[in-house]
Amino acid sequence: MCVGVIGSRAEQLDSSTSDIDLVAFIPEEKINDIKSNTYITASHGGKRVDLLVLTIPGFNSIISTPSQTSPEDTPLQRLELIHKVVHAVPLFGEDFYSELISTFHYGHFARTLIRWYSLASLDGYDDLVGIVEDGHMVAGAASVRHIIRLGMDALLAARGDTYPKPKWRVRRAERALGVNSPIYLKYLDIEFHAPDKEMDKLESWILDVLAFNRRLQLECFFPNEIAQATEDCEHEASDPLVYIHPWANVFENLDQFYVKCKSQTFSIDVTSALILLTLFSPRPMSCLRLLTDSHIRTKYNKKLSSVEIDQRFELLQTRGLIAFS
Repeated sequence: MCVGVIGSRAEQLDSSTSDIDLVAFIPEEKINDIKSNTYITASHGGKRVDLLVLTIPGFNSIISTPSQTSPEDTPLQRLELIHKVVHAVPLFGEDFYSELISTFHYGHFARTLIRWYSLASLDGYDDLVGIVEDGHMVAGAASVRHIIRLGMDALLAARGDTYPKPKWRVRRAERALGVNSPIYLKYLDIEFHAPDKEMDKLESWILDVLAFNRRLQLECFFPNEIAQATEDCEHEASDPLVYIHPWANVFENLDQFYVKCKSQTFSIDVTSALILLTLFSPRPMSCLRLLTDSHIRTKYNKKLSSVEIDQRFELLQTRGLIAFS
């Protein structure tokens, strides 16, 4: 058997008032009268102690996430529980625990979370479109903050932090990104600084936040080396200016990419998704040339082709999603 610490203490995010959360993994024949997936609550040193008791079948039942997870069929609390039980810090029984989690696919779980956050943000996007069209810009500013929080949670999952606990988001972002990271600083600015209350400036701020969300999506959907390439080429020679529709919102569902632009939704391929998400850079054409010259493959095993990129630019322009100056 094994007993381990889970939750904020295991994540080194606890505060002086945090509860103590433990999990006990017990072979079924030794569990006696206690049922699996049972919480036992006690007190120790003035702190609440919650012990989750799991049999091996109970553990396997918890971690059996469906291959396609959406907010409609899987509550975030279940994903949080999965993270906790596969990131326990053993107090004893470490070999038992190592064998128990040896078949768990952490990369698949991270992708599941990214997909969950991406689909969850679609409802927020639809609400945002209606709010802005009705002229309620202050409410729109609050709504777009919700979208960026989901985007940041998805980015953290892409960076390996799959602990879906909103109250620790800022500390998790600082730890994963670095206190001086431009992405982290931009996120803090959006989260804590009130935008100008003038209606036209509020709408501009909302669209700027949506553009930043596309920057987060780039790293969520594509490997780190692609995100890095966009930063490496920002100071290349001038490119033709390419404008993306300010309401473009890229998402993935069932291994298919889409872009939503207010009430319209287009099915797009991997290359088109990469182009749209790269357009946050001041030098998108240089970025894409660098990617093709480097023969970088996306995680979708798609080798980038200059000819195909040109064709996709033309298609996206025809659909009104991008425009050249």
